Amino acid sequence: MQYGPYAVDYEYRPYNPERMRNERVARAQASLKKHGLGAVILFDFDYHRYLGYYSFHQYCRRRLGHFVLLIEGEGFPYVPHDHYHGTWDQARMPWLAGKMVLESAKAFSLQQGLPDFPDYVPGLMDQIVAEVKGLLKKHGKADMPIGIDISNYHLIKSFERAGLKICDGLAAMIDATQVKTEDEIHCLRMAGVITEAPIGSMQSFAAGHDRVGDCRYRGQRALQIGG
Repeated sequence: MQYGPYAVDYEYRPYNPERMRNERVARAQASLKKHGLGAVILFDFDYHRYLGYYSFHQYCRRRLGHFVLLIEGEGFPYVPHDHYHGTWDQARMPWLAGKMVLESAKAFSLQQGLPDFPDYVPGLMDQIVAEVKGLLKKHGKADMPIGIDISNYHLIKSFERAGLKICDGLAAMIDATQVKTEDEIHCLRMAGVITEAPIGSMQSFAAGHDRVGDCRYRGQRALQIGG
């Protein structure tokens, strides 16, 4: 490894997370403009991470409902409100100051189905659309095409009732993410180094030993040190 793994004031570090956040959002914003979108609504957690937000909990990846709203020309996206009353999210992500406002972004929203209460899910979708439309109006984007990455039938119908022009948002996001920034390339290289280190350690150790447990320990140890 060319540089030490920890942040210090006397050595250069090639990975700059603040620069990466800003460059990612700039690329996404440029892509919205290129594709003629007033905003994009994103349920995919990987896009949340790309735009400087975090995954509230990994189980929600399979329980879609949390979303972020990236509005063209307005910097970082609007994201769900701080789940811990300003003591967790806001303290850790100051770049999202003033953007933690979404109340309708909740886990499960896109995948709930209650046959005995047929109006429940459409009601949830109407809440999402009302909140999104209010923010779009605030920034003068309500009459522009609005991209979305993942949806369901009831959400699309809610957007139609609200008079919003919904279209594919994946093309714009793929356009933004397919070219990697300097910091993203460095992270990819480091991930490769971390995963290759235990393989190399086990291969060199296995040459003179036949105990599987010992080889596995060497690999785990190398992974812990590297990662």
